[in-house]
Amino acid sequence: MEWKKYTVENRSLQIMSALALLLVLLSLYLTSAILFLMSSLFFCVLLANNYYLKKMGEGVEFENKAVRKRMFIEEHHEWELDFVNNGLPILNARLYVYFDDIVIPLKGVQHPRFSKYELSIPFTLPRKGEYSVRIPFSAGRRGLAKIRSMELRIPHFFGFGETVLEYRTMIAQEALIYPKRLPLENKEQFVSAKPGNEAARHTLFQDVLSPAGTRNYVPTDSFNQIHWKATARSRSIQTKVYENVSEKGLLLSLNLSEGYSITPRLEELLSCSAELAYTAVKEGIPFAVCMNIRTAGPVPFQYIPAGTGKAHLQKVLESFAVAGYHSVLYPYDKMAAHYTRHFALQPYIIHGGLKQQAGDKYFKELEQKGFTVLEMQLLEQKAWIKPFPKPIHKEVI
Repeated sequence: MEWKKYTVENRSLQIMSALALLLVLLSLYLTSAILFLMSSLFFCVLLANNYYLKKMGEGVEFENKAVRKRMFIEEHHEWELDFVNNGLPILNARLYVYFDDIVIPLKGVQHPRFSKYELSIPFTLPRKGEYSVRIPFSAGRRGLAKIRSMELRIPHFFGFGETVLEYRTMIAQEALIYPKRLPLENKEQFVSAKPGNEAARHTLFQDVLSPAGTRNYVPTDSFNQIHWKATARSRSIQTKVYENVSEKGLLLSLNLSEGYSITPRLEELLSCSAELAYTAVKEGIPFAVCMNIRTAGPVPFQYIPAGTGKAHLQKVLESFAVAGYHSVLYPYDKMAAHYTRHFALQPYIIHGGLKQQAGDKYFKELEQKGFTVLEMQLLEQKAWIKPFPKPIHKEVI
């Protein structure tokens, strides 16, 4: 069953039931028609009340639709709760909804308790009827918000207690809030000026194996650039045009730990990383992301392979949104060792987060292999890209 039902009763109801039965017996003994009629009517009402409580909620259905709402901070959306009743009518009830305080309700605002908001909503649902509840909210901070629980409280006829229907199935609605963007300086550090295989709009290098077309000849063109077949067809000298290419691509390696726990600057780190992801997509730079959050599978940490475009950006932002202070950490040095030895890496490696001496040796190894290692250093509400500091070797005299 979707609903777990339990009843909270007042002892007065049991006393009244016993009293009604006693009055019926007394009226028979006294042969009083008026007393018998009144006591019988009262006893029937109590029986109807017990029947109502027994059958209550058997026909109530909740449409548990799987919906993930993707939002930015301060955007507005709403929880959508739809009910259908095929059983007895529900009157003067109240619906209680509990959800994470990552989102803030716009109506009935109150202070959260234990990191959750509790909303109480009037609820009346006739037989064979439908009822829709809309709870508007705004995105308060980065994270993943869910409706944690929901219950329906139905009062008794005489006010001596209530019946509670608790929804047992996990509610599939979620609100995913992306991190805000913080300024990132020295972005040109990972825009390469070296020849490579990736298409680029602004570069000095061309791929002679990838012709892109022809154009009219200018005096500065060299003789071996002339396209003779195109020249013969157009009866004017044509020059070959090649694809502009450069070395592009980066791996963002994030250390979310500080000691044995999550870094207190997690929000700043992910916000600056989000800005870097936006920049990479805008420039058409393929990028991958590694975070030392433990996951199940062949790769024991959070890894998003290199890609470009809006779909790839959405996947990266979702991984940033889900990362939280309750995430299980994976040792950063083991993560660095894993991707150094097993992954096809990008030309640029950008480290973000606390530096660890155990992981620095792998960055040194990457530099020796020809990779460019940079650091995203956090400042006050911003970050800047700088070359990864070289270890200082002290001479022993």
